Amino acid sequence: MNAKIHLLFSAKTLWQKLAMLCIAIILFEMLFCLVSASTHVKSELHKDIGEVPKTVQKVMGEGFIESVMKYGIVAIGYIHPFMFLIYILFVFISVSQIITSEISTGTMAFLLSRPVSRIQIFINWVIITVGGLTLLALSSYSAVVAGLRLFNKDKLSLRPFLPLTTNLLIIMIFLASYIGFIAAISSTGKRMRNWGGFIILFLYLADVMSPVWEFLSYINWLNPFNYFQPMSIIMQRYISTFTGIILLFVSGLIFTASAYIFKKRDLLTG
Repeated sequence: MNAKIHLLFSAKTLWQKLAMLCIAIILFEMLFCLVSASTHVKSELHKDIGEVPKTVQKVMGEGFIESVMKYGIVAIGYIHPFMFLIYILFVFISVSQIITSEISTGTMAFLLSRPVSRIQIFINWVIITVGGLTLLALSSYSAVVAGLRLFNKDKLSLRPFLPLTTNLLIIMIFLASYIGFIAAISSTGKRMRNWGGFIILFLYLADVMSPVWEFLSYINWLNPFNYFQPMSIIMQRYISTFTGIILLFVSGLIFTASAYIFKKRDLLTG
């Protein structure tokens, strides 16, 4: 089995799950666009927006009130935990399918007796994961474009949603590098999922709470979620190109380190 065949086999077993996740993303975003067009929802937003506690406004970030007033429920759709869950779920599925399942089931020894190296297997995972995340991002953006055109009579500008989607994609690639590193050092798929889930939950909560807990701000530069700035982007204060390049560069370094660890480890002993 060579690397190309392994890549095609891995992609074939993942495409149906990826398709279902893309459909879930599309339906979710279309629903937000549909709800945002409701006159009742708009009136309720205007009525309740002044009652949002200052603490909530601080946690959500500067421009939260203005963006909700301007883009309504559509803006909230991009910071909803369900969105993150879909992306993260795909990364866990891909790493379980390609890397940790081989370790857990003992089939990696068979694969390694063929002309395919551990590095090639890990590169296959990176290619499939980045490609899958890109398709999810395209699904998100396409759903918003279609939803606003179909349901929203206010003709909201689509300008902020492309950089918003790009920012989300970069952050999820960054997060995928974290999960890949955890997979490379884990002895079983169960351990990878437990530690991976715990670390992602910690990072998410740390980002949410950093505005009100100063200690977290000192370590938040390591946090992928810290660089996702949906409300600022909606208000047309985009993430800098330099920051995006740095995040992708750091992701590449983590992927490289993970591949090296995965190559050197003794799979028979975990």
